[in-house]
Amino acid sequence: MKSKIDKIFDSFITNNIFKSKEVLQINYTPETIPHRDEQIETIASILAPTLRGEKTSKNGR
Repeated sequence: MKSKIDKIFDSFITNNIFKSKEVLQINYTPETIPHRDEQIETIASILAPTLRGEKTSKNGR
C-alpha cells in the first residue's frame, strides 16, 4: 500500500499542473491582459499623440 506522500507525488507526476505550458514561454503573448485596464489606458494616452503624428512634450505627457 502506498503512503500518503507517495500518492501526492504520483498525483503530480501523472497529472498536468498547467493547462498549457506555452504560457510559460518568454515569447508568449496573451490575447487579453486581465485587470490591467488602467495601465493599458495610461499607455494608450501616452502613445496616442505620437501615433497620430503629433509632436509631444519632452516629458512624454
